[in-house]
Amino acid sequence: HKVQCKHKVQCKHKVQCKYKVQCKHKVKKINIGKGMVLVMEKSEQDLLESNGFDVEGALKRFLNNEALYKKCLKKFLNDKSYEQLKEAYASSNCEEAFKCAHTMKGFVSNLGINKMFHLLIPMVEKLREQNINIAEEMQQLDELYHQTYKLIEDL
Repeated sequence: HKVQCKHKVQCKHKVQCKYKVQCKHKVKKINIGKGMVLVMEKSEQDLLESNGFDVEGALKRFLNNEALYKKCLKKFLNDKSYEQLKEAYASSNCEEAFKCAHTMKGFVSNLGINKMFHLLIPMVEKLREQNINIAEEMQQLDELYHQTYKLIEDL
């Protein structure tokens, strides 16, 4: 099929789907389940890597499926473990803070968000030992979380 361009945006991508799309916008997309997901560009990968992401390692865990990796990266934006960790910490609930930090550590590890992963390791160990004295780590995590959130949101 040949489909006329309906895009009203300028971009550097290439459209790829079951139809041949004639347009100059070149948005590369592939089918994932019900919807279409943008595939990662080299510039996006470079941006992530320059911010401490292990994209190559994460892609290996995702069987080199860039679209699935990007889809899971976007799930970071909806994950509640950080907010739950903040609430548990604020109420000095060490057990709940441990669960949230441990969940978050696993999640960011799988996504290759290494800076956050390495920050969470000592936090999880302190909380495992019922040590809620993690104020400095929480401050660092807050800053890093918001930087990471913005970075992923802008992909």
